[in-house]
Amino acid sequence: MIKKYILNILINIPIFILDTAILFWLLIVELPIYLLTKEGTTKQYIRNQFISVDQDYNSFGFGSPDETISSRIGRNYPDSLLEKFVNWLFKWQKREEGHCVSAIEHDEDTSDAIIR
Repeated sequence: MIKKYILNILINIPIFILDTAILFWLLIVELPIYLLTKEGTTKQYIRNQFISVDQDYNSFGFGSPDETISSRIGRNYPDSLLEKFVNWLFKWQKREEGHCVSAIEHDEDTSDAIIR
């Protein structure tokens, strides 16, 4: 079983490096565009890219590939220090129930997660 985890990690190292490069690009180049753009297709496109990278990082942590890290925290670690920290990071969104809880998509199946 441990061999499978190690093999999975080794296979995903190039993807992880590529995702990190994409995340760097998003933060340096596209985030300012996102912040300066009004609602519309450009803003939604950039937002979708951030969500895609977030889901990739969650799957690297043996989570469901269709769930974000925030959703995973909100679903599996409610009221934890980790959830409070992530909610604090995203406080600017001004969500009533907090970022992690609002990120949960209750209609999503997370049974494909290896570690919850």
